[in-house]
Amino acid sequence: LRDAVRRRIAGEEGGQWMRSDLLAVLVRHGGSVTPTREMDHYVRPRSFKAIKERLNTSHVVVITGPSGTGKTLTADILELELRRGSPPFDVIGAEHGPGFVRQHLTRSDPVLFHLRDPWGGNRLTPGADRWSGELPKLLENAGPGRKFLITSRSDVLQSTGREWMNDLKSYAVPIEVEDYGSERLAEIYDAIAGDLAGYAGALSVEYRTRALKELSRPYEVKRFLV
Repeated sequence: LRDAVRRRIAGEEGGQWMRSDLLAVLVRHGGSVTPTREMDHYVRPRSFKAIKERLNTSHVVVITGPSGTGKTLTADILELELRRGSPPFDVIGAEHGPGFVRQHLTRSDPVLFHLRDPWGGNRLTPGADRWSGELPKLLENAGPGRKFLITSRSDVLQSTGREWMNDLKSYAVPIEVEDYGSERLAEIYDAIAGDLAGYAGALSVEYRTRALKELSRPYEVKRFLV
């Protein structure tokens, strides 16, 4: 960054320091313009607009879908937008349980309750029942300044029971494997591969066509390139 500024002081680029120049330097040297490089590579699934609209209008959205379809990353992108909004939202997670969430419902500032897999990541956890019992009551407090952003694998959510599924049906928006398609997966592949250099970069080019024929989910593309 210092070298780039010095060159412009000396007259390069007309002495102008553009935002695009700043971002290019950051990315070229392994930096990121978001909290993680993975978020820089984010490609919206077809259901992104519906997910965002549900959060904006109902103030509650439950992002569901099979493993590896980008539920967590999509939720993180929405959280970042609210954090950087005007006014900015503070964020409360699920790690301390429903009681901790309830304590923050009376705050006067905007709060996003971002509950990542509250029933468990791969299967129902021993503490899942407390969320099934308390969450419907908590969601009654949702509003423009009290938003709930929840993620869950479809099979885990189904394990909570039919009655609970019916309670959440109006808030749920799935991200399916089909929401990406070949063009979106190729965009994800090229974004991640663009960070590779040398032998790794050459391999990513050599196997691109074959990989995109066989991989169907964003997580699979990411793991292949890793």
